[in-house]
Formats: sequence, structure tokens, C-alpha cells
Amino acid sequence: MSNSTNILGIGTARPAFSYDQEQLSGVYQQALLKSGADTSTLRRVRSVFRLSRVASRSFVLPDFSASDRAELYVDGVFPSTGERMQAFARHAPVLAEEACRKAIEMSGVPPERISHLVIATCTGVGAPDLDVEIAMRIGLPSSIERTMIVWMSCTGAFPALRVARRAVSETPGSVALVVCVELCSLHVRPDPDPGSLLAHALFADGAGALVVASGYGMGDSIASLGTGASQLIPEGRDLIRWEFGDAGFRAHLDFELPELLACTIKPFVERLGCDAPQSMTSWCVHPGGVAILDTVQRALELADDRIKSSHQILRALGNMSSSTIVYVLEKELRRMDAGESGVMLGFGTGVTVEGLRFERGRVAI
Repeated sequence: MSNSTNILGIGTARPAFSYDQEQLSGVYQQALLKSGADTSTLRRVRSVFRLSRVASRSFVLPDFSASDRAELYVDGVFPSTGERMQAFARHAPVLAEEACRKAIEMSGVPPERISHLVIATCTGVGAPDLDVEIAMRIGLPSSIERTMIVWMSCTGAFPALRVARRAVSETPGSVALVVCVELCSLHVRPDPDPGSLLAHALFADGAGALVVASGYGMGDSIASLGTGASQLIPEGRDLIRWEFGDAGFRAHLDFELPELLACTIKPFVERLGCDAPQSMTSWCVHPGGVAILDTVQRALELADDRIKSSHQILRALGNMSSSTIVYVLEKELRRMDAGESGVMLGFGTGVTVEGLRFERGRVAI
């Protein structure tokens, strides 16, 4: 690829508490039952959770088991937005730090050499925020240039990478640390809306980090970034919603989203120069849900092995919003050979479609 922006390190962090989907389905049914849900709604919960094809998810909270260590959802009482943000301030830096340290160690770049910090999240806010906390935790220089990417939902990693890419391209010798951290478990609420039920069946917690620099060759990097594109589809504006309220953030995923993507995705990837999608070795598709993965696969006529990692991440960990694509990319880079090409795709509020080509470098991970 002609573009000389490279990924030198990648890292992900999985929260401490893992739950199987059947267990979570039961917990959510009980919460809805206490809120007055009828039998039909409870049946719908069981169906949506089962059809999600998610086997397990991980959260920073121990609240969803029989444990007496509940931190946020104590005695079935759902917390205020303020209490949820306090929990975000406690847990997000810890998870983000773990992912950052893994990425930095892989890159071989000392923390004091990192000049730019770009953070994406849509599950927590505050000031001073994650940027300051992470910089202090991992020993970034006081001259670090910080950027926060908020409210971009599941596509947050893409604008974060754009900011990092421009920064390192404009300043020779600079290095950027990109961090995506999402704590979706902090926004659980007893909501019988079908779109909210789907979100509760999919979303999980996670963090991913990337070290990005320019001027490195393929022999010095794990991947090289290529052509990127973004497309806003205004007619889908209400299909993915993330609303701020007094009782946390309310997520809604519309069941019509896959249909919208079905007629959009092929022309979009052609803008990335992928006239023959089957020729690309890797497709890192954001696993926003199994219907979305199936729609992309059919529209692009991809073989099963081309999006296998996306399915595996969805099943094992669920949808961790902006950080999920880092998990998928990490998994794909481990199986790809040097010189092979891939595409990252993401879908978020707007509706927004994001895409970014990459090529596998020669550094093993």
C-alpha cells in the first residue's frame, strides 16, 4: 500500500466477570418481571437472547450473578446516570490501561515517546476524563496531545484512527495511542421495547488499543493502513439510537437495520477499491449482530472463512461497541500472512458506515 501509516502494536482487555447468555437472559427476565412485564414480553426476551447466537459476555460488574457483591444494581434498584458515571470513572481506566500496556509492549515504543492519545467511548463521560487518567496511569509525557471521540457508538474506532493517522502523518517521528473502551453493562435498564431487548442481548464490556505511527516499513509493523471511507445514510437515522437519560443511556437497535445495509454495503466497499470482495483475504466486520454479519456476507458474496473471526468474537464476547473491531482485527492479524490484504467495516448511529483497508505486516504477534 502507498500509505505509510502503520500499526505497531495491538492489545485487548477482557473484563473480570464472564456470564453465559442463558444466565443473563434469566437475570433480565427477572428485572422486567419486577417492573410489571407480561408473559409475552418475557417470552420475547428468551427468544431474542437465544437467537442472538451469543454464548457469553464479560462485564466489569459482578452484579449479574448470585453473588452478594453487587456494586451498581443493588437489590434490583436501577441507578441514576450519575451513579453509572461514577462506576465508569472507577472501572474504565483499569480496563483501558490493560489494553494499552499490551499494545505498547508489542510495539516496542516507550510510553514517553508517544505524542498523541486518541480515545473513543460512548458509554461514559466526565471531566477531567479518561484522557488524563490514562496518560497518568501509563506514564505518557505531559506534552501529550489528547483527543476524545465520544458518542460515535460502534464506529468510534474509525474516526479515532483517522485522527491518529492525520496526527502522525503531519508530524514525522510522532506516535499515537488509540484507545477504545466501552462499559455497556453500566446502562442496563428494564426496558421492554424490542429494540432495547436486542441491545441488552448483545452488548458487553471491553477495551482495545492500537499504537500507530508513520514512516515504518512492512518489516517493522504488524499492519499498514490503506484507503478509508465513511458514509452517512440519513434515512436510517432512527435505526440505531443511543439516548442520554436520567437512568443511564438507552440503546435501541432496529430490526430493519440489516435490510438497509443490504442495499448499501456493496457500493460502499467499491469506494474502498474492493470491486472483487472475494479476493480480499480478511473481512473484519463489526459484529453488531448475527443478522448484520449474515447480510454483509450475502451482499458481498463472501465465503464463510472470510468473516469467521467476526462470528467468533460475537459468540464468545458479544458486541463491545467501539472496541469490538479491535478484537476482530487482533484475531485476524494472528491468522493472516505477511502481505495479505483485509478490510475493516463498522456500523453505527447515523446510520454511519465506516471502512478501512489494511495490509498485514511482517512482525509476528
